Amino acid sequence: MLIIIILIIIIIIIIIIIIIITIIIIIIIIIIIIIIIIIIIIIIIIIIIIIIIIIIIIIIIIIIIIIIIIIIIIIIIIIIIIIIIIIIIIIIIINNIIIIITIITIIIIIIIIIIIIIIIIIIIIIIYIIIIVIIVIFAIIVTIITIVIIVILLLLLLLLLLLLIIIIIIIINNNAFESLP
Repeated sequence: MLIIIILIIIIIIIIIIIIIITIIIIIIIIIIIIIIIIIIIIIIIIIIIIIIIIIIIIIIIIIIIIIIIIIIIIIIIIIIIIIIIIIIIIIIIINNIIIIITIITIIIIIIIIIIIIIIIIIIIIIIYIIIIVIIVIFAIIVTIITIVIIVILLLLLLLLLLLLIIIIIIIINNNAFESLP
């Protein structure tokens, strides 16, 4: 009778130890998973912040370039107007029809050339801005896809690890119960 009582006590102690070890292992696994998820979230936030900063810098650079070009165009237009006024004054002073026609023709040609150059510059700038925007959007899309894939793979890895540990715990428990008298 005493032996049976001792055996029952031993079995209860072994069961309690197995349950405690199982609970500790599960808690450790949950803590590890939470830490990994927090690290992944922090990395994603940092990457998103870096992308936003890069986009802001690119937008500021583009705005500065556009402002500079607008200022240059305004200066060119002012210079052209001043030249035209001077030429008109000279024409009025000289008062010669042939000279007037020649000068007006030259002015028209110069204005046309300047307008064409300005249009070409604006087109080049627009193309440049479009290319930059496309590159930035593509980079953002690729980064987001990469982050999503990495997160999915890490979560799958964690699930497999958890499953493996649960299987090991079940096997240990079964062996422990089978080895009992």
